[in-house]
Amino acid sequence: MNFSIGSFMAYWINFACSNYSERLGNWDWRITMLFQLLAPVCVIALLWFCPESPRWYIKKDRVEEAVRTLQLIRDDPERVQTEVTDICRAIQYEKDNQVAGYAALWRDRSIRQRLRKWTDTDRSASQKLTSSPAQCWPSCSTSGNSFRAKAR
Repeated sequence: MNFSIGSFMAYWINFACSNYSERLGNWDWRITMLFQLLAPVCVIALLWFCPESPRWYIKKDRVEEAVRTLQLIRDDPERVQTEVTDICRAIQYEKDNQVAGYAALWRDRSIRQRLRKWTDTDRSASQKLTSSPAQCWPSCSTSGNSFRAKAR
């Protein structure tokens, strides 16, 4: 939804700037760029007022702040306490089993194979999206003769 709204606004701002390009002079493209900078600047400015995640608080042994953060989201105190204990258990499990970072992606052979398949699938999908029809379907010629031959 955010992408749709952003695309909608960008289209109309660009449309308005292109219609008044003679009057705006060199500012037509600058106005478009300034409007594109508006959203990231707002996000960066408001980022300082966002609380950390409850998981981060618990990992840093600040459980009370994690509870307060979860109470902002959840209405049920019992549910908050259950979620805090689940997060504590998960963090303890990670410490005990030394699950750390992305190093496991390179150590385990089966994960590497899954990653390879995923990237191969992604690569072939992007090639299909960016190639011309003649490259995707080599049996079809661009003149249309092969279509007529198959129709007979």
